[in-house]
Amino acid sequence: MKTSSAIYTAIQRPFTMFGVPPLLFGIASVLPLMVFGGLVAVDLISLALIAALATFIGIWIFLFRRTRADCHFASRVFVTPRFWGSRRCRYMIAGQSKTSRANGRNG
Repeated sequence: MKTSSAIYTAIQRPFTMFGVPPLLFGIASVLPLMVFGGLVAVDLISLALIAALATFIGIWIFLFRRTRADCHFASRVFVTPRFWGSRRCRYMIAGQSKTSRANGRNG
């Protein structure tokens, strides 16, 4: 008899608001406000609302497409790049590393 999978794939997808992760949605909401404020400060009030709405829709479409292609896009955007995190080869090590064994170290 075959058993059903205990892993629920729907739970493994991150939470989204309108298809975009909450942090990216917050950024997509703040940037149009900055555009609106900048255009009002320059006295282009008639253009401010249209430009802010167009900015929000454009950013949302960009982020929505990126999130659909990779559901962990927000995690990849906000992870700090680390020069020590990249290795040429990766090993699954249980216990002692190969270099410590070769050098005669314990631990």
